[in-house]
Amino acid sequence: MSGIHNGVQAIIKNEFSKAVFVHCSSHRLNLVINDLNKLQHIQNCAGIIKSIIKFFRLSPKRRKRIEKIPLFCETRWSEKYKTIRIFSEHFVGIVKQLEIISMETCFDSQTKIQAFQLHSAATKSNFIVCLFIMAKFSAQLEPITNALQAIQLDLIQARKYITEIIEVFNNLDAKNYFHEIFKKAQNVANELGEEIEIPRIVFN
Repeated sequence: MSGIHNGVQAIIKNEFSKAVFVHCSSHRLNLVINDLNKLQHIQNCAGIIKSIIKFFRLSPKRRKRIEKIPLFCETRWSEKYKTIRIFSEHFVGIVKQLEIISMETCFDSQTKIQAFQLHSAATKSNFIVCLFIMAKFSAQLEPITNALQAIQLDLIQARKYITEIIEVFNNLDAKNYFHEIFKKAQNVANELGEEIEIPRIVFN
């Protein structure tokens, strides 16, 4: 899209030399969010979410077991935010269905093994905490991303949306904000009969 030689902007500029290329505000926001995805735990969490959704959606029989959750789209960030938010809202039911499938005789052994492995991954402390961190930020970024992709958006509105989200994040009390997320993760883990384990830190 933005390539200076073969991108769409280059093709348009060849035809209309006075055209000015303006980088998509939504895409620039997503490039910033990409830095978060460089964290290994976040990468792992996203990969597990994608695998679980794929597991249910690939089979009509399994798909009936959970609420309709959209595919985990790698390129459309507005859809990714939506998927993470919906997944977190139905997380308890999804995990319970994985456990049920892993034990039901109506499924073949390969399916039961896969369900067991996904259930084990989804009930680990790191995954649960990362899921609700991602869900919390996704809920805040989803409306902004959708607004920045609106057809009628102008520069003043775009600046207003970006300024608002920056102000929200700048005013966050990180300690209290994480405590709220961690409490949510603990409650969900307890509902699943699991316990959030805090890693031991060794100081030299």
